[in-house]
Amino acid sequence: MPRQERERRYIAEYLREAFPEGDYQLNVELGPIPQEYVTRMGFTKAAAMFRPTRPRVDAVKWGPGKYILIEAKIRDIKAGIGDLLYYRNIIPETIDLPEYVGQPITTRLVIPWSLDWLAPVAAANNIEIVVFEPGRCFAPDDFTSLPALVEDHKTRKRAHVEPAKVLAGVSDEDGRRDHLCLC
Repeated sequence: MPRQERERRYIAEYLREAFPEGDYQLNVELGPIPQEYVTRMGFTKAAAMFRPTRPRVDAVKWGPGKYILIEAKIRDIKAGIGDLLYYRNIIPETIDLPEYVGQPITTRLVIPWSLDWLAPVAAANNIEIVVFEPGRCFAPDDFTSLPALVEDHKTRKRAHVEPAKVLAGVSDEDGRRDHLCLC
């Protein structure tokens, strides 16, 4: 469960930074609600009854030119691609999609780092990739390589670790610097 909470904070931070104007919604239910239940119970009660069984996309962003399905993954990036492909295919069955009036659908995967295999797979499936670190948002083309990004992360991690290392009495000779990361 804690990982899910981190992903919720992560997507919320991304949306606040990327779309300060708003026009988005978090945790949006997708998929059909059986018509027989809508007829018998009314839409609101039927939607409430099927709420636990409907998949949820992390966020949707709407505008006059396009409708964006946004999924954020911190660890299991491959699952994010599969989720977005599934969500895109059930949009036509989703009658209660907020602010959807027929705009073209775009899918976007928000991740903390990119991997070499990800760009071609995403491009082949028409999925946009956004690498987002709180306080810093960029597309994969904006950095030179994954090693550069990893080196940048190590530099920032070391800056966070130094005070903790001194407080804990751990010296450089112990070789435990990475085990004390507070970030």
